[in-house]
Amino acid sequence: MRAACLFLLAGLLGAMPVAAASKNPEIVTVPCPQKRKLNDEKRFQAFVIRTYRGDHPDVDFNDCIQVLRHQRVVFSEAAEGRITIGNDINGGFEQEKGAYQPPAVPLGRDITGLGKPNLIFSVWSGGAHCCYTFHILELGDRVREIAKVDAADSDYAHFEDVNKDGIYEFVGWDFTFAYWHAGFNGSPAPVIVLRFNGAGYELAPDLMRKPAPSAEELGKKREKVRHADWTDGYPPPLLWGTMLNLIYTGHSELAWRFVSDAWMPVRTPKKTFLRDFCGQLARSPYFDELRPTIVDAPCEFNPKYGEQSD
Repeated sequence: MRAACLFLLAGLLGAMPVAAASKNPEIVTVPCPQKRKLNDEKRFQAFVIRTYRGDHPDVDFNDCIQVLRHQRVVFSEAAEGRITIGNDINGGFEQEKGAYQPPAVPLGRDITGLGKPNLIFSVWSGGAHCCYTFHILELGDRVREIAKVDAADSDYAHFEDVNKDGIYEFVGWDFTFAYWHAGFNGSPAPVIVLRFNGAGYELAPDLMRKPAPSAEELGKKREKVRHADWTDGYPPPLLWGTMLNLIYTGHSELAWRFVSDAWMPVRTPKKTFLRDFCGQLARSPYFDELRPTIVDAPCEFNPKYGEQSD
């Protein structure tokens, strides 16, 4: 697993900006480029959804998707990437045995609550761990794209009815701290849940909230942090990974307490670390929705301090 193995499948998607619904209700249908082969076909009522791929799929990342209604093309989009129909962005790719499988979302299921059938498809741009984009179409007398979510590196991102109300939320990870004082595989990426607001997807902190970890659990993590490698006097990723998981699950007050309890007398002052940490957190595309849940912050959320300087 790539993205999902970051610090927390545990507290732990793929930086993930949220895109609103299309402002232009008219769909311009462009035929798929020639010399493409049919790769997949699915049907829902009067609709046929087809994806096309080049002759050399290992190198030709230029798929195309078409939606037909009563045999007439009503939506078409070419992409610089690999297109997959459905909720599993790894669909059609060989997976490791035991790899996580997202919930099945039947084609045509109303995932937004607007009362119209929907189609989910995703685009993978290629590369080691980037990038994924989800598209949500509304299937009706007029086919239109109502939302798009940039999942960044979240190769296990998916839609799921988190609160069991019949409407599907988007579950992924916030990669704002990717490569921040650590390699990608060691970079914490907290879980995020996005809710459809009628125009697009936005952070849903209430659906991300979890019970606070016990004092014993935090004590064990504190000892791991204190005994880990503080390279060049800088704390290990486990420190800010724990802080992020606490903040994103609604326990920011415990995050500030944890950093004080786990801090070691090293070359980097705790004040400097907190300044940089809060600055990086402020760079998250979800920070505006997250900020009201953060209390008693011992730092300023100034994004100019967020960039890592090596």
